Amino acid sequence: MKEYFRLNSDLSHVLNLLRAVSAGLVLIGHIGMLIYGKGINAAFDYVTGFGHQAVMLFFVLSGFLVSRSAIIGITSGKEGIYQYIADRLIRLYIVLIPALLLTWLLDTALLTWFSGAEKFAYVEARTGLLNLLGNIAFLQTIYVPVFGSNGPLWSLSNEFWYYVLFPLMIGAFLFRKGVVAILPVALIVPVVLMLPTAILKYFTVWLLGAAAWAIRRRIIASRPVAWGIFMTLFLASGFSFAQVQYVGFAFELMIAASLVLLINCYRFSEAEPGRWYHALKVRLFADFSYSLYLVHFPMLVLASSVMATYGWQLSLDMAGIVAFPIIVLAIYMLALMFAAVTELKTLQMKSWIHRRIQMRRLASEVAYAAKE
Repeated sequence: MKEYFRLNSDLSHVLNLLRAVSAGLVLIGHIGMLIYGKGINAAFDYVTGFGHQAVMLFFVLSGFLVSRSAIIGITSGKEGIYQYIADRLIRLYIVLIPALLLTWLLDTALLTWFSGAEKFAYVEARTGLLNLLGNIAFLQTIYVPVFGSNGPLWSLSNEFWYYVLFPLMIGAFLFRKGVVAILPVALIVPVVLMLPTAILKYFTVWLLGAAAWAIRRRIIASRPVAWGIFMTLFLASGFSFAQVQYVGFAFELMIAASLVLLINCYRFSEAEPGRWYHALKVRLFADFSYSLYLVHFPMLVLASSVMATYGWQLSLDMAGIVAFPIIVLAIYMLALMFAAVTELKTLQMKSWIHRRIQMRRLASEVAYAAKE
């Protein structure tokens, strides 16, 4: 089973590259929106307009990688299921809890600095305890709004419920006897009824990533052709004709499908050690992409508000062009420092939790044997 889900080095590198680039596209999109403003230049708006599409890439990559963990976990028995649940929760919470705390601190500074400003009333309304708990429970956009100014938290709700729904679907397919055959279906129904249409809609994008494992042969043999199809659709999605209602979602599905074809191409081709792209150090950027995604927006909201107070409105003059990469680098450095004590500790936290689970299991087996 695990051999079938093996990732060769080239595919791993491409996945890391896509994670890193997607997080970067979200960041520059929000810098363009909050620091510079939309409508100042058509070319600038186009270049900084791929943030939403980048989230779709995240959904596909998540579907591909997390479905792998879910299938291995479910087919490994009870212990594998526990490991899947523990791994997903650790992965989410090791960044989410500190990110919510940082959001609260930055929003408190924002509300203190701009006390009484009506335009930030929405931030104050979203920083209550109930809303915090709702975001910790991944109920934002379902029963509560996102916490404070941190708009990108919307997609985390999607991710969590996809992590829940997919293994339940697999369980409903695999388990055929007794209560375990009824339980997945009994849980799927209330979850689906609870979720908004938007979350269920994007579940189809996530499932396209999972479906990549069902393809058992290479569809496109040429890597340049696979990249060409993917990049053509992705870049075309930045034009206004591709963002019309209904047409936009069709483009998102096409981008997702083209990414699946790209993944398929690398999955069934031999790795090529020593190629030039292996020298690109994208792994680090991929490893803190989750942290970057969760902390950059409240930073930019506070920074843009302070800049506006002092009349520091950036435009596409020489100063604005020079400032753009400096702002990007500053946010990356802050996110990396944040990740150093959160996301980059994920493997250590998982190892510690798994050791604790194993020790508790062994202790219970010893106690049971002693009673016998």
